[in-house]
Amino acid sequence: MKENFRIFSVPPFVEYQLPAIIYAMAIFVVSSIPYAQPPPLGIVYEDKWIHLLEYGGLGFLVARAFYFQNRHGWLRRRWFWMAVLATFAYGITDEIHQWFVPGRYADILDAVADGLGGLLGAYFFSRYLKWKELRMQKTSRKRNGG
Repeated sequence: MKENFRIFSVPPFVEYQLPAIIYAMAIFVVSSIPYAQPPPLGIVYEDKWIHLLEYGGLGFLVARAFYFQNRHGWLRRRWFWMAVLATFAYGITDEIHQWFVPGRYADILDAVADGLGGLLGAYFFSRYLKWKELRMQKTSRKRNGG
């Protein structure tokens, strides 16, 4: 039987909130690079797909950060929509930021893709939670002989 244990304790902030902060900082750094263009993928609306995936990752991490925080009960109860809203707001501020970077531009459709990515990321985190819950129930039944 496999038991979950940790060799050392990690503070909850480091485990749950810090990854979202680092990911958001990485987005900011990359969007600050003048004239940066991703390699062509050869698909229609490829820049929108990149935004969707990029902000999907952020949405997942922000949802996880909000879900596992324990300071604000209201945020814990509304983690899904607050994660979507926070990710979308960050996407909007990133588009505004790119307006001031040489060779970059702000695009409302990029912000929409960012918001949709945040929605998908939060959704995938909710599915992960459901999967984890079902897995724990299955394990519990096995232990109890059911």
